[in-house]
Amino acid sequence: MNTVPYVDANAKGYWEQVRKNASRRRARDKVKLGFANLRVSMIYEQYIADIVDLVTMAATMEGLSQDKEQSRLFIEECADMLGLPELLEDFSEIHSYAREAIREAQDHLYG
Repeated sequence: MNTVPYVDANAKGYWEQVRKNASRRRARDKVKLGFANLRVSMIYEQYIADIVDLVTMAATMEGLSQDKEQSRLFIEECADMLGLPELLEDFSEIHSYAREAIREAQDHLYG
């Protein structure tokens, strides 16, 4: 026997949760579109840093960066969606790894 799910649209916090979920969904859509058009770098650390920038931009555009909990949930969703657990690390560390890897590549190429 199938039961019809009941949603009380007048329940306290219902519409706020709907808005939060919609913001995360729109931000995920932006990340999917950006990821499809992202240049693939020869340096893996730089590639991850580019994805971090993409995720950060999408979160900012949808207002998720203002709410720590929503931002954390969004980053976790992106890490799962893209299959990149590296996104759960500290973003400043990711950028420093990328700068270091680029510097090392330049040293190897140019002496």
